[in-house]
Amino acid sequence: MGAVGFVLLIASANVASLLLARAATREKELAIRAALGAGRGRLMRQLLLESLPLAAFASLAGWMLAGWGLNLILALSPDDLLPGEAGVRLDARVMLFALALTLLTTLLCGLLPALRFSQGRINESLKDGGRLSTTDAGSQRMRSALVVLEVALSVILLAGAGLLIKSFFRLQQAELGFKKESLLTVDLLLSHKKYSQARQIEAFFNRALEQLKALPASRRQRL
Repeated sequence: MGAVGFVLLIASANVASLLLARAATREKELAIRAALGAGRGRLMRQLLLESLPLAAFASLAGWMLAGWGLNLILALSPDDLLPGEAGVRLDARVMLFALALTLLTTLLCGLLPALRFSQGRINESLKDGGRLSTTDAGSQRMRSALVVLEVALSVILLAGAGLLIKSFFRLQQAELGFKKESLLTVDLLLSHKKYSQARQIEAFFNRALEQLKALPASRRQRL
């Protein structure tokens, strides 16, 4: 979840930087709209509404990829990895959470370019004539800050991924506390209707272990 959160922040910073650069090229247009009577709130709503189709397309693509990816993982997984009653699927609550997160990131990414256009900036744009202000110091500083944020989050994400892989290899080489040679493992899938509570499952395995221990040593070796 932490890795997914970092990826979301990196993507949000990247999209916000692109929207900021796009809005800078339209500064003259926005200044003219403001001169004709459009308030700052109306300009902000316009920029936010323009970012909604991008968010809707991204959400649809993400949901489709999530469904295909889940089906692919289930198809490539061993048959005995999950019980038949597991019912692995995309949950409606997860979809609603993703939708809410999409709306939040759309608001933040679209709001950043809108906040760049105060009344003072509009007046300066009108005085500048036909010159574009893509090189204005404020926009450059904001885009540079977003780039720095992306790089910092990427380094943290890569460091976390490296530590996770290192921990995985160490776990594979860790001592188990018992000899694993000549051992037999058995998977038991109990009926959910008959063993619906944890104490019932625990009692079943305790009885099974007691019966195995009661067997003669020679017979246990054959088993």
